[in-house]
Amino acid sequence: MSFWSSISFNLAVLMNLLVAFFYPFKGVRGGTLEPHWSGLLWTAMLISLAIVIALPKPHGIRALIASTILRLIFSVGLQPTLFLLGAFNVCNKIIFLMSFVGNCGTFTRGYRAMVLDVEFLYHLLYLLICAMGLFVHEFFYSLLLFDLVYREETLLNVIKSVTRNGRSIILTAVLALILVYLFSIVGYLFFKDDFILEVDRLPNETALPEASESLASEFLYSDVCRVETGENCSSPAPKEGRTSQRYHVSARLPPEA
Repeated sequence: MSFWSSISFNLAVLMNLLVAFFYPFKGVRGGTLEPHWSGLLWTAMLISLAIVIALPKPHGIRALIASTILRLIFSVGLQPTLFLLGAFNVCNKIIFLMSFVGNCGTFTRGYRAMVLDVEFLYHLLYLLICAMGLFVHEFFYSLLLFDLVYREETLLNVIKSVTRNGRSIILTAVLALILVYLFSIVGYLFFKDDFILEVDRLPNETALPEASESLASEFLYSDVCRVETGENCSSPAPKEGRTSQRYHVSARLPPEA
């Protein structure tokens, strides 16, 4: 693999680690680090920078990158740092794609050769996923980890050996689907009384409460004198030794629906 491709893969792994451990990015904010830890980070970054300048080794470069990323996380915040890493990954992939096209001469062979070039389409899809992770959602970065299969020949051979006989795999899946279908039919025949079935509502169901309300009102107001019905609600003189059992209401009751 090329140098630019290795940088892109390492950035993808780093961004996925940040998303996996810190999403939804509310626990770590800029300026939340204590002063002595902040000074320690600045010291580590300066020491690693001096080592890279004096002895440019891969381990020194990794230490410088790690300390710089940690410094960015605690200075500007985790989400802006992730955005910067994603933007750098997009730029890196664009540079790699341009160098790939220039070295392979894809443009000189015409658009047909470009569309049929599987490797070019793979890197173009990789660039599209990087852009989606940058502008749409951070979870799209997880798809970049499948680049490990493309980079490692061992994993690629394992997948090829498993999926070599595709017809047998498809027929096995169809057989499993048939068995599940038959099992569901047998289960329904034996346990159909235990199934919860959906029923349609009756069309006159809404009229039932009105009827019940009418009956209740008739029961409650059976001994009440109503003016709107034409009854004489004047209070007669009560007879001596006998109390009236009829209530007289002079207020108008609302008409029934």
